[in-house]
Amino acid sequence: MTKKVNRWLIFKVYETHLLDFLEAKISLKTLLFYNSVAFLMNLDNHLKANSILFTNVKNLPLDYLPSEEAFFDPIHYETYAQILKDKLITSLNNEVALKERLQLK
Repeated sequence: MTKKVNRWLIFKVYETHLLDFLEAKISLKTLLFYNSVAFLMNLDNHLKANSILFTNVKNLPLDYLPSEEAFFDPIHYETYAQILKDKLITSLNNEVALKERLQLK
């Protein structure tokens, strides 16, 4: 009997790049390729990691890559994606405001 696993592609994102994706300014593929490396993790149905592979993004199989047309659309994501987007906007706006205040001193 073959065990069922769920394969996850995990990669680092910067806040500004993630916000660009959440505002549909860049595709998921572009977001992925801002990185040179990623992790492939296999989880079983109990969320136990069966294997973790560290790999170069350029070596990922083509069928693991998102399409060029894979842009953020809220109807395809959990509701917390919009909450995250709102928090990122607030955080980045606060960061800009703080930098501006420090420059005035």
